[in-house]
Amino acid sequence: MNVSERARNPEQFMNLRAELFDGLRQRFQEGRIQIPDHPDLVAELSSLRYSFTSSGQIRLESKDVLRSHGIASPDHADALMLAFASTGASRFKAWT
Repeated sequence: MNVSERARNPEQFMNLRAELFDGLRQRFQEGRIQIPDHPDLVAELSSLRYSFTSSGQIRLESKDVLRSHGIASPDHADALMLAFASTGASRFKAWT
């Protein structure tokens, strides 16, 4: 999955990465997800910052910006976000 692709809701999100992390945020807020006591994951999730584009889209700080602030790539957070990402495809395919 290429998270730099166009968001499914491009009026609200700059790219798919911003949209998928917002979906993860909503799951946390609604109590539909809990994470283990994993200090690296908690640190990565709490280091993600967002802003708004001039057209009002939600934009997450890029990994380049994180690195420029001395923050490592949020690999654990990315893995969690991707684990909960809906691809829209059926999970099971019929054997033909």
